[in-house]
Parts: sequence; C-alpha cells; structure tokens
Amino acid sequence: MLLMIERCGLDRCKFVFADTGNEDAAVFEHLDYLRAKLGIEIDVLRADFSEQIANKRMFIARDQRHGRRNGRRIRWSNKAKRRALSVLHPTGNPYLDLCLWKGRFPSRKSQFCTQELKTMLLVEYQMALVDQGYGVVSWQGIRRDESAKRKAAKLIERLGKRLWIFRPIILWTGQQTIDYCLSEGLRVNRLYAEGFDRVGCMPCVNCGKKEINNIVLRKPAEIERLHEWERLVSAASKRGESSFFPN
Repeated sequence: MLLMIERCGLDRCKFVFADTGNEDAAVFEHLDYLRAKLGIEIDVLRADFSEQIANKRMFIARDQRHGRRNGRRIRWSNKAKRRALSVLHPTGNPYLDLCLWKGRFPSRKSQFCTQELKTMLLVEYQMALVDQGYGVVSWQGIRRDESAKRKAAKLIERLGKRLWIFRPIILWTGQQTIDYCLSEGLRVNRLYAEGFDRVGCMPCVNCGKKEINNIVLRKPAEIERLHEWERLVSAASKRGESSFFPN
C-alpha cells in the first residue's frame, strides 16, 4: 500500500502504526526500514489503561458483592484481593495492561485485543482529523482470502461524514502481495522468511499449533515472557488462573 500511495503523492498522507505491546522486534525493524526507504514519518499509537486499572483496584478493595459460578455465589476473598492488588499496577505495556484490567487473555471467540489495542485507537486518530475539517480515506491492507471473516470485506466503504475506508489489495493473494513488493525493490518483513504467516502479535491468539511450535523453536524467550504474563494475569483474576492459549 505504501508503494501505491507513493504513486499518488505522499504530501497529504499520514502513516499510523498501532503498537499492541505484543509485537516481535522484527516489526519495529521493518518500520524503521520503511521510514528510511520511503522517507516517511510513521506515527505510533499505544493504548493506555492506567485509569481502568486504578478503577479495578478500587473496585476490588471495596468489593463485598457476591457473584455466581456454576450456580454458586462467589466474591473476591481477602486472599484473592491481596493477590490481585499486588500485581494491579500499570506496566506500560498496552497488551499486558489490558489483560490485567480484564483479568484474562483474549481468545479466538473474544478478540477484545483488536478492538482495544488497534481499532479504537485508529478510529479516534481519524476522527480527530475529521473534527479538524479533513476528509479522511483510511487505507487498509486486508485481503479477502485471509480469513472467512474477511471474505465479505468491501473495496470501498463509507463509515460516516467525511470518513471512508479503501482496501486496495482486497482481491490479491498473499503471494501476489509479496511478489509486488519484491518486484518494486521493497523487502518484506523477515518473519515471513522465518516461516511465520502473520507479522503482528507474537504470538497471536489465533495461532495454530504449527505457528506456536515455530515460536518455541525460534523464539524461546517469547515463551518465557508469556509464562510471566500468565503469572501476572492469573494473579489479577478472581479465579486465580488464566492462560494465553486454551489448555
């Protein structure tokens, strides 16, 4: 998309990257490469959940209400409160802070990570430009063959007054995308050469066993990081347990 935009003129464009806090180092290396190669600025957005974590601390400290699990009434025990309050502090990592606030990790059926760490940030960024009087066309590099959910994605879509979405490579295959970049002298993220099909979160909650195994073999430090994240998020959970992937 950057190559396509370059042919349209870069003077009226803003480039934005939403940093989830769960990205591989190769992603940031590639961003630096794109900045230097194309001579562009890329704004980096990061979500902040400090206020939500502070509110959760207050709620837990005051909680006397009963909830229900499997038909039984439950509430935060004093032990669970102490455990949660010991870890409920902003870390500065958006992904981890989101999970501490929620007391759980995202899942395939509940992908609140995308909404909270990407979509909402990018919409707010765009709406700020709309409020300044600009018309905004949001270029999105998704393809219909990426997933069943994206098969119905539109080429052009109007979201509201002076705000549109444009998906220029929606009909392309993954191989076409790679070939186009290479034919134009633009290298692709090195994670593709390392056998990864996605270059976003490391790992993504949608990873299959093959992808997880590749992470184990190539990036064992990421697995150790997840162990620590699971310890922290489990402590912040009323149940006292939470895992990044289902058992």
